[in-house]
Amino acid sequence: MPSGGHRYRPATVRFYFDTDVLGLAKIVAQMRSDVTYPGDPGGELFKRHRGSCPITSTAVLDSEWIPEVTRQGWLIITRDANIAVNRAEIAAVREHSARYGSSGRT
Repeated sequence: MPSGGHRYRPATVRFYFDTDVLGLAKIVAQMRSDVTYPGDPGGELFKRHRGSCPITSTAVLDSEWIPEVTRQGWLIITRDANIAVNRAEIAAVREHSARYGSSGRT
């Protein structure tokens, strides 16, 4: 809780950065309150409080975190080229109507 006993308003997370862009995610999360990533402890920024990420580890399989991220309505940011060619990952994206942006090359 910030000094003075005031609580920050909750941040609205809109973007989930995948494990393969974790370094970038940690930098962007210092500048934007609407970003999270696996293992994100949460924090306060611009008088907004971002809770911890429900994906608690970078070891969580894509087929497990994709449904959770899509339930949250977050856009997935990834460099994972396999997400476009791996059958299990394609199925998870389609089944859960995931929205993602990838700079991965196929």
